[in-house]
Parts: sequence; C-alpha cells; structure tokens
Amino acid sequence: LSSSRPQHRLLPGCRAWEWLSQGLPRPKPSVVLTPRKFYAPKLHSTQPAPNDRLPIFMPSLRVNLSSRVRKLLKPSNPQQALQPVLEAMSNSVMAIDERFETRSDGRVSVSIKDLGSNDVSVTVEDNGIGLDDAHYEAFLEVDTEFKKERGGKGVGRLYWLDAFRHIEVQSQYFDNDGTVQRRAFKFVLEDEEQIQDMSPTHNWAESQTGTIIKFRGLRSAAYIEKFPKQAAMVVNHTVSEFIADFLSRNSPLIALSIET
Repeated sequence: LSSSRPQHRLLPGCRAWEWLSQGLPRPKPSVVLTPRKFYAPKLHSTQPAPNDRLPIFMPSLRVNLSSRVRKLLKPSNPQQALQPVLEAMSNSVMAIDERFETRSDGRVSVSIKDLGSNDVSVTVEDNGIGLDDAHYEAFLEVDTEFKKERGGKGVGRLYWLDAFRHIEVQSQYFDNDGTVQRRAFKFVLEDEEQIQDMSPTHNWAESQTGTIIKFRGLRSAAYIEKFPKQAAMVVNHTVSEFIADFLSRNSPLIALSIET
C-alpha cells in the first residue's frame, strides 16, 4: 500500500483492503464466528503486529448427521442388514493392505454374540495399520474420498450409526515418529460431538497395531426385522462378500465366532 499509515497484511479483495488502499478511515474489526477459520492482523492496531491476529471465519455448510443417517436406504433383506458389519470387515482388509506386503499376514476376527436378539453384539478386530492421524481425519469427514481408489464410498460408518445403538472404536498405531499411540472413542448418533473419547480397555501388545470395533444393539425397525437370525446365514453372506478374495487366495485370515 502507498500510504503513510502503517502497512498491514490484509487479505486481497476484502473490504478492509479496499478501505485502506483508498486512504479511507480504518473500520472497526468485525469477526463472524462460522466454521472455517482464517487469520488477518487486527485492523485497529497502530503498529504492524504480524503475530497479533484476529480470527476471520469463513462460512461453510453444516451437516445434519441425524437427518443424513435417517435418509439412508434401509435394508430389505438379511444380506443388506448385515452390510454395516461387512463394511467394517472390508475396512479391516484395507488396513491390512496398508500394513503388510501380502494379505496372508493379516487377520480379521469377527465375534457375534446373542445373534437373533435385538441386543446382538458384534466385534470386528484386525491387525492392520491402525487408526493413525490420517485415517482418523478421514473417519471424521462425512462422505470422505480417502479410500475412493480402492472402492471405498466414505459412507460405511454412517450405516453403522443407522444399524446399531452403541459403537466403540479402539486402535493402536505408530505415529510419524514411530511411537506407539492409542485411540479410543464412542461413536454416537448426535448432531454434534459424535466422537466421545473414552479410556482404552484393550490390552494391546507393545508392538501390535490394529483396530477393534464393537457394535451392540440394533437401532431401527428395519435392521431389527432383517438382521440375520441364524449363524449359517451370517457365514453365507460373509463368504459371498469376500468370495473373489478367497478364490484368488488373496485374503487375510478371516475368523468368525457366532453365539446365539
């Protein structure tokens, strides 16, 4: 700016930039609190102060998660009702791909208890890469394209919320410095604060990585009606989901334990 006034580093194109460039009186700062945040210097400062900055927030769309989940396609048969669990298993296989050169080193364990009741519980455990920072950020983004190249649609965990009343996620992973870290939280169907931190309860080995997802209690009437009631049905649908991997001998070990 060609002015005798102190020069301020402002965002080009903003109204304050135009006022100062034309030699008009400096306006009082105005901050709008909306989700996206950028920074610029305080306009009322009489001295340049690069480190003394006010947040300027830019608007962005909000997601009504409850409404988004409510509008998801509901299952019309047992295979579709089991899909949230199969999605979790597919995530485990992808996590194994990222940790090992060959899938044969990977393991996915699925434990189902109280099958046939509305309070059925499902635990999906793997020894994959774990929910590190990059994967966690993708988990927090609705309709993420993080796994798009591998066929991921970014909506699987929304179906978790539609199908089950209680969801817990625990994971152990290595951070960028090679230090073992743990992450544990509850995943709840709320418009805000869907991620609720909890204390890790799983006894991980020191060098082990992986993720454990626990589902319990069917939520909606469609899942209560259509979720498989027999162990054979769960096995058949699981085999159908991963049949191509099984036939090509390109699959981690998948272990199913089912109690009615």
